[in-house]
Amino acid sequence: MHINRERTDTSADDLCDLDLTAEGEYRDFPGEHHTIPGGYSLVVEHLVAALPPGTVRFGLRLCRLDWSETPVRLHFADGAPTLTADHMILTVSLGVLKASIGKDPSAAGAITFDPPLPPFKREAVARLGFGAVNKLFMELEAVEAPEPERGGGGDDRQLTTSAPPDFPFLHMAFRGQVSKIPWWMRGTESICPVHEGSSVALAWFAGREAAHLESLPDDEVIRGVHATLDSFLPAPPRCRGGSAATSRWRVKRIKRSGWAMDPLFLGSYSYVAVGSSGEDLDRMSEPLPRGQQDHDDDGRAPLRVLFAGEATHRTRYSTTHAAYLSGMREANRLLQHYR
Repeated sequence: MHINRERTDTSADDLCDLDLTAEGEYRDFPGEHHTIPGGYSLVVEHLVAALPPGTVRFGLRLCRLDWSETPVRLHFADGAPTLTADHMILTVSLGVLKASIGKDPSAAGAITFDPPLPPFKREAVARLGFGAVNKLFMELEAVEAPEPERGGGGDDRQLTTSAPPDFPFLHMAFRGQVSKIPWWMRGTESICPVHEGSSVALAWFAGREAAHLESLPDDEVIRGVHATLDSFLPAPPRCRGGSAATSRWRVKRIKRSGWAMDPLFLGSYSYVAVGSSGEDLDRMSEPLPRGQQDHDDDGRAPLRVLFAGEATHRTRYSTTHAAYLSGMREANRLLQHYR
């Protein structure tokens, strides 16, 4: 149970891949956790509302970045017009950067850098870990419960429509093999309602199980959930002569994330892998070009390409607030550049 919780928290498929020294640098954000009614996108919509209309554009996928001189040139897939900029803040995921330094320049999500990313940046990208974590949401409904045995004649199989109690916070531990529970369901630590009294439950998956979950059709996922609920939350036995009930709940429908196969992300969030360190997270945040070898006419470093995102924050990587804070950091870097 605790192993699966740590896998979900870190995105590491195998906890032996984690660098424990760097784990000690990680800092939790203070305050309580809250579920935002309407979804996390409302936070982004609130931030975007402060910008002039048309500032945010959708449907443009960067495929090539020419940064050898100012202005930098951004080339997009599907024939969209090229954009030029004095500076750009690149916020793609570590998964996209890993694909971009791979051997196949045509890989899904890959960006061609011209010139290529310098060695210090490529090596940091390669050493850091980046895994898959997915959420599975299940809308549940209660099955009918049997009436208590009456002890006399008549039909002892009559059912009532009384609902069972609220779905519990189900924390699961597996011992040995339970053949009817599929292997990928054994990778989740819990199935819990999203809030007390909710009919929607949530399960988290990491690593191989998370990637496999994306490949399954809905009906197979539902069968796997039902097999798990049958084992952990079986219905009370029916009256004499009745057939055995299975689960007290059934799944009406599901919705799940798909970070591993999404070419815009190719995973969920980063971790410091064995062989890496917190210094690699610092290297991820360094702008290009690096050092003193390239300056504008006014003597300042040109800051052509700046980097933001959760994998550029040394102490709060893997989180949305790290991504937000890193964006503020790079915006302030540009403000300081022009003072």
